[in-house]
Amino acid sequence: GLKKNIDAISPQVDKILIVDNNSINIDSIKKISDSIEIIELKENKGIAYALRTIANFAEKGQYEWFLTLDQDTVVFEDIIYNYSKYFNKDHAGILTCNYLNRGDNKLITSDWNKNDASYSIAKFCITSASLINTNCYKETPGFDSKMFIDLVDYDLNFSMSKKGYYTYWINFLGFSHEVGNSNVHSFFGKKVSTLNHKPFRRYYLARNAIYLLKKHGMTKETIRLFLGNQKILMKIILFEDNKKESLKEFFRGEKDGLLWHVQKNQY
Repeated sequence: GLKKNIDAISPQVDKILIVDNNSINIDSIKKISDSIEIIELKENKGIAYALRTIANFAEKGQYEWFLTLDQDTVVFEDIIYNYSKYFNKDHAGILTCNYLNRGDNKLITSDWNKNDASYSIAKFCITSASLINTNCYKETPGFDSKMFIDLVDYDLNFSMSKKGYYTYWINFLGFSHEVGNSNVHSFFGKKVSTLNHKPFRRYYLARNAIYLLKKHGMTKETIRLFLGNQKILMKIILFEDNKKESLKEFFRGEKDGLLWHVQKNQY
C-alpha cells in the first residue's frame, strides 16, 4: 500500500509530498514518516485538484521535475536514475516508462514504440510515475480540476503537446500499478480484459472523454480516447458485475459531457 510506495521512492527523491483528499485514515498516514509533508484538503476535491496542488508546490519550491504517484503505485529502485538520462532530451515535458499491471500481471509498454528502441514519443500516458518538467508544466493551463478524476493525465499530455513539448516513453520497467480491478474473460476463443471500475468512475470516463473532444478538438488522439470508451459499453453488458448501475452512470456521463459548454483553452 502507501507505505510500500513511500519506502520505494524515498531514497530516490529530494522531497515527498502527500496531498490528502480528506481520507478517513489521515492519522495513520501521518504516522508513516516524520519527513513527509502532508497537505490536507478538507473535502475530496478530486485527483486533478490534488495533482494541481502538487504541481504548485513544485513551482514554489523551484523543483525542476516532480513525480506523480497514485497511492498504490510501487516504483522500482532505479526509476529516477533511468529517467535522469533523458532530462536534457529535446523538448522533454513528461517522462514515463513501462509498467506491470498487478491486476492481470500484464506488462504495459508503449503503443508508439514499433522497433524496440530505447524510447519513443508518446501521445499520452497515465499520471502515475510520470516525471513532469516543472517549467514546461508552467506554460500549460495545468491539471484541469473541473475533470475531477479520469483522463486528467491525457489532458495534460495534450496541453504539453500544444506547447511543443513531448511525452517520452522510456523503454524500461519502472513500476507496478493496478488499473481498476482487472479480470480476463474468454469470448469466442479470444481473451478479453475488463477493468471493473466502480459505477461512479464510468460516469467520469464517459463525461471526460467528450469533454476532451470539446476542449482540444477532434484529433486522432481525442477520437481514439472517445471510441475506446464506447468499446467499454459492450464489455459492461457482456462481462461486468453491477451492469445496471454502471450503464446508468455511463449514459449519465455521456449526457452531461454533451451538455457541457466548454471554452477551448487559449495557448
